[in-house]
Amino acid sequence: MFDQCHKLHSDRSFAKTLKMLKKKLPPAYPVSIEYINCLEKLGHFGLTYIKEYKGSGRKRFIVQIDTTQCEDMAIETLIHEWAHMISWSVGNNWETWQDDHGPEFGVAFSRVYQLLIDK
Repeated sequence: MFDQCHKLHSDRSFAKTLKMLKKKLPPAYPVSIEYINCLEKLGHFGLTYIKEYKGSGRKRFIVQIDTTQCEDMAIETLIHEWAHMISWSVGNNWETWQDDHGPEFGVAFSRVYQLLIDK
């Protein structure tokens, strides 16, 4: 699915990383991944947003991942986007979030990364 390149995460695939994150560090809402084969469409390697299902009140995080990047970069992108979901899940305050890469994001990023290196 992803382009091949050198392996930073040699023992981990994107699918295994996603499965572990969903199990061990779930955000406030379920997560869906959309695979996009076009960097120009996204403007960057990944994007996360929240979608509500037709007035039902049920929400879901949607993560768009560019498949033109190599698998290692896709894993790094997933880590970054997962940190957004975790930081937005604290107090369920994503609608008023002012600083996407503020202190809460830094703490969440650290938690996600630590989970992956501790196995």
